[in-house]
Amino acid sequence: MSTETKPRAAIYARLSTAQIERESDEPEPDSDSDSDSDSIVNQIRDLKKLATKLNYEVVHVFKDDGISGYKGKHRPDFQKLLRAISDGEVDIVLVRHQDRLERNREEATMIQAASIKAKVQWQFADGTILDPSTAGGGLLADVLSAISRFESAVKTERLLMHYEGKRTSGTFAAPSGTFGWDKFDQVEDEATLIHEAYDAIDQGKTLGSIVRSWNAAKIPQRKNGQHGWSYAHLKAILTRPRNAGLVADKDGVIIAGLVGQWEPIVTVELWERVNHIITDPSRRKSPGFSPRWLSSGTARCGICGRKMKSNTVSDKRAGTRYAILKCSRVDKSDGLRHPSARIEDKMSEDGKVLLSRGLDPMIQDAVIAAFAFGTADLFQEPDGPDVGAMQMELARLTQKRAEIRQDYHDELISRAEYVADLKGTEEPITALQARLKAAVASSASASMLVDLRAGLRAEGRAPLEAMVDLKEELGRRFDALDIEQRRRLVEQLLDIRVHGGRGPGKYVVTHTKVLHLNADSEDVAW
Repeated sequence: MSTETKPRAAIYARLSTAQIERESDEPEPDSDSDSDSDSIVNQIRDLKKLATKLNYEVVHVFKDDGISGYKGKHRPDFQKLLRAISDGEVDIVLVRHQDRLERNREEATMIQAASIKAKVQWQFADGTILDPSTAGGGLLADVLSAISRFESAVKTERLLMHYEGKRTSGTFAAPSGTFGWDKFDQVEDEATLIHEAYDAIDQGKTLGSIVRSWNAAKIPQRKNGQHGWSYAHLKAILTRPRNAGLVADKDGVIIAGLVGQWEPIVTVELWERVNHIITDPSRRKSPGFSPRWLSSGTARCGICGRKMKSNTVSDKRAGTRYAILKCSRVDKSDGLRHPSARIEDKMSEDGKVLLSRGLDPMIQDAVIAAFAFGTADLFQEPDGPDVGAMQMELARLTQKRAEIRQDYHDELISRAEYVADLKGTEEPITALQARLKAAVASSASASMLVDLRAGLRAEGRAPLEAMVDLKEELGRRFDALDIEQRRRLVEQLLDIRVHGGRGPGKYVVTHTKVLHLNADSEDVAW
């Protein structure tokens, strides 16, 4: 932080549930405040007063209004805050409390990693300053984060119980923005379109034909006013039980005998006939989307946080086409330039990688680094096989078998004892080898880790030659996995953001499990 000029401050404010949204006159069950004192306006006002008092220069004000931690929605201004920190535009972040800043482990890792790398401090409304780059500050950040997650989990449980009670009583209002509904009331013109769609399907028309007619008529979607209807969106509308006055539990299973306390759009009989038609697997004419790239759908736009999808563009000079990522956001009316990314390495004629490096190879390098430098327990899947424990037991039994053979060779045991003792190890060894083989077949992490020498990284830094061999072997194993397994590993281990420009910081790859790779590491920001 500079002592010659005013420290540059970014204010961040968040309210979990938009104040204007209410199902009824009762208090919102997932509200994070007991009064309007925690409103976005009041948070910003109080933090600006704090900045003035401390002689800070407020260079950014970020706010996410109505973004609930329970609903897991994307926070666009949180992403802008991360970008401002990474770009060196901020010396200190002003926030009401740490629970306004992050609400889950992923976000905690992202904001801490960015702040540590840029040497940015946090200051709360009560004046407390927290430096996550120090041992004490990092510990305090982790403690406050754990408390926030606990409080959020308690609120989530209460909210689920609240809404489940409404479901089981048939008084669950339609969520805001539901096409055809305004809470318990039908939206007449939209309900008419829905009824006509049911009739059309019942008479033999296809979902695709209805989608095309709605798009041609520029029928706006309720939530965002866009006209871009899709097959999946229309299918989701027509399979909605509410349209027939039916009530489903949180898993989508119809609750038998329960009738919703609202006027249905269609009869149960029509709803059932149409649902039987549109969910019939024999109607599917294409094999569906099969992903090809690691980054497509796993990388996110650094501007709006939406997932990025693959596309191809032409290289007119070379007369070829190459794969890129583009932000999946349809509405670009925010006035911001959403970034794109090259997926594959740009190669020269002699096979060398040029300066324009692709995102997929960087992601693969980051996954391999995670397995090379992380401990096996970090990759243990919650319900998956414990490969580390199995390998330790296999090593113990193998060593025991070797000792039995040596004892027999040294005439310390009889042949009968040798045969009996050897049999006692051979059967468990065979069983463990079978379990490890099954683990490799079912788990991508197990496939990456099995049989690797843990000693390569057990005593600090491994010899260079051993580490090179380890990374090469991990690379071969990663390539041998199918694309879905590789993409699952990417989602489990990394957070990937694509920003604008061409220089350093365009691609930011953050490790979410092997956290020590994030601090001052060239593996993080490319």
